[in-house]
Amino acid sequence: MKKLNYILFSSLILIFSCETAHTVRKTIINNSSFDFYIDYNNSYVDTLLYLRSNDYLILSDFTTLGRHPDGEPTEPCSMYFSDTITISVNSTLPYYFIGDFRDEYSWEETLSGNRSTIQDCSYTITNDHVILDM
Repeated sequence: MKKLNYILFSSLILIFSCETAHTVRKTIINNSSFDFYIDYNNSYVDTLLYLRSNDYLILSDFTTLGRHPDGEPTEPCSMYFSDTITISVNSTLPYYFIGDFRDEYSWEETLSGNRSTIQDCSYTITNDHVILDM
């Protein structure tokens, strides 16, 4: 009986120690000379955020347990179709943000880790993403 308990306990430890995780983090980096108001709306929350020049904002950061990194492809870095994001330039002049958060090629992706993975998705805003409408 003692041997059976030891085998059962060892098996449970082995199962739970093998838990894999996949973390996805989406970050907006402001490398422009402008400050922005960001209205971000997803299925959970509608949030108004302020992003200063040379600062960053983490839009989402979540972990999925029990997912083997090679089991499925990684999620696209672009914004979900159901999410909306509106960027307003904090200026008295009529500046407009022309970046596209839905374009997968506008995001930079890094994937790290072995059993448990971290997928960092970052969108960098530059002065080229802002135009003056006169």
